[in-house]
Amino acid sequence: MKITHDYAARIDYDLWMDCLKVKELDGGTTSINALLNEGLKMVHRGRT
Repeated sequence: MKITHDYAARIDYDLWMDCLKVKELDGGTTSINALLNEGLKMVHRGRT
C-alpha cells in the first residue's frame, strides 16, 4: 500500500471554500495538504 496518493480528490464546493478560508485565517499553513495533515495529526493525538 502506498502512503501517498497521486490522484485528485472530490471535495464539495462548500467544503473547499471552507478549507480556503481556514488556510487564509491560519496564515502559517502553506498548502491545503499541509492543513489537512495538521488536522489529521490533531485528531489522532486526541484519540490517544
